[in-house]
Amino acid sequence: MKRAFHKHAEQVLEMLNQALPEEFKLDIGDEEPVYTMDITSRLVGLPVWTLRSIVKEGIVRPKVKSKKKTYFCMNDLKLIEYVRYLMEVKGVNIKGIRMIIEMQEGKEEE
Repeated sequence: MKRAFHKHAEQVLEMLNQALPEEFKLDIGDEEPVYTMDITSRLVGLPVWTLRSIVKEGIVRPKVKSKKKTYFCMNDLKLIEYVRYLMEVKGVNIKGIRMIIEMQEGKEEE
């Protein structure tokens, strides 16, 4: 149900983007930390405790304003969706995911 709603929301956003003049559109970059822990949890379909484990493991590095305020950017959400895929579809645990991402980052640096 969440995914169906998410796809419907994307269609509505696309329609709005086409209808709105440029001066009324929000320009939020992919690196702008605007999503709270709770909102991120809802968007990616993972419980907050799992997100905290992903952050604690160093897989995602959100912007932390204080002990109670953590903000994620769109790039973080994309990475978390990939993490969710690895966990749910491929059956990889969080430590294994960290190793996979470190290996991929190593290949990109070469």
